[in-house]
Amino acid sequence: TYDRSLETLTLEYYDRTFEKLWKREFSETVNALYDFTKNNVYVLANNELYTINIQTGEDTHSPVYVGERYAIRKLHDGILLISRQKSDAVMKIDLQGNMVWKTNLTANVSSCSTQYVNGNIVLCARLEDDSWLPHYIVINNEDGSILLDAISLSQ
Repeated sequence: TYDRSLETLTLEYYDRTFEKLWKREFSETVNALYDFTKNNVYVLANNELYTINIQTGEDTHSPVYVGERYAIRKLHDGILLISRQKSDAVMKIDLQGNMVWKTNLTANVSSCSTQYVNGNIVLCARLEDDSWLPHYIVINNEDGSILLDAISLSQ
C-alpha cells in the first residue's frame, strides 16, 4: 500500500492462509513502481531499484540508484525502466542490479506500453513532439540501440 499523505510505501507478503510472512516499509516515498515474478519483487521507490526475495522479504543485493522512472518491466534477462524524460528514457538493468545500457529518445514521453517481440523491446509511446501521434520504437535488447522509430499515421 502507498500512503501519499505519509509518503510511506508498505509491502506485505502473505501465504495462502493469509498469514503475514514479512513486511517492508519505505519512508519518504514520493513515487513507487513494481513488477514481480514467482521469486522476486522488483520495487522502484525513491529512485532506487530494490530486488526483494518473495520468500524472505530480504534484498537479493544492495538497492541501485536508477533515477526517476515512469514504468518498470521485468524481462527474462533483466529489468526495463522507462522515464518520462527523453535523456536516458529507456534503461536496462541486469538481474544483479548493474546497468546494461541506456537509450535516449527524441522527445519526452507522455505515455508508453512495452512488449518483447523476437528478442527486441517494442515501445508504443506517445512522445511530446510535434506529431503527438504514437511512436513504435524497436530497441535492440542486447545493446539498447534503436532499430526503428515509426510514427503511426492514425490515432
